[in-house]
Amino acid sequence: MPITYFKFQAPTGDPRKPQLMAYGDEQNGSLYLREVSNNLRNPGENEKENIGAFWDREIEKCKYVKDRREKMRNDFEQKQKLEEMKKAKED
Repeated sequence: MPITYFKFQAPTGDPRKPQLMAYGDEQNGSLYLREVSNNLRNPGENEKENIGAFWDREIEKCKYVKDRREKMRNDFEQKQKLEEMKKAKED
């Protein structure tokens, strides 16, 4: 089921009252309500910094992969050109 709708209830400030989230899909019109557990409502120690560092590392990995693919493509194109030149000289 692809989720096409997702919304959190605004926190009430009262820790005794549950916070709810709603999610659903347009395909069959289903809507689900779930209670958000306490450990997901409040960020853990250094959680924001750790998540930020995680995404920074992921961005660096993506940049590396992109740069590596470009380099490999350029190397491949140069190799093809050299092979074509070599073949043209032999003819």
